[in-house]
Amino acid sequence: MSQLPSSSITLSLSAQWVDDYCRDLARRTSSAEKRLAALDALNTFVGVAATPDEQATAAFTAIRATLMQHTEQARAELLQHSATQLAEALRQQQLARAATLFSALSRDAFWQLLERVETILGPQQTVQLAAWCKEWLAQMKELAAQHSPYPDAIDFKASGIDLAEYLMMSDINKFFHHLH
Repeated sequence: MSQLPSSSITLSLSAQWVDDYCRDLARRTSSAEKRLAALDALNTFVGVAATPDEQATAAFTAIRATLMQHTEQARAELLQHSATQLAEALRQQQLARAATLFSALSRDAFWQLLERVETILGPQQTVQLAAWCKEWLAQMKELAAQHSPYPDAIDFKASGIDLAEYLMMSDINKFFHHLH
């Protein structure tokens, strides 16, 4: 066994220590987003710092499983928080606020949010959202067509339409298509 230089340390982790740390992290962080970032960093550190021999052990597998459990919990909380924020923004027809959430997510993640938004809003408000969305898109297409120098094209920039808002509303319209 080689000796470590005096400027290095050896860390010893267990699944129980990681679980305790993650629970403490949940109490100390102000948001699921910050907790998720910290858990991702810890997961990366553990993966990089462990030697290949350590990675082949049951202890390493248990540590990674514990980290994944806490990470998935933080992701679920973040998803629920984001869905609540999106539902409120759409309820108040605050497109810029909703588009900020849309722009930060993959399409799949956004559609997951819309599933939760549908639950949060309930049937009546969801039908109203779908109708508003469909009408908004029709108005924006007409406006963009009016500002286009070409007969069969639309010009978002010339018409002052925010592309992220348009894409978001288009996705919402597709998602709630069954309500039209």
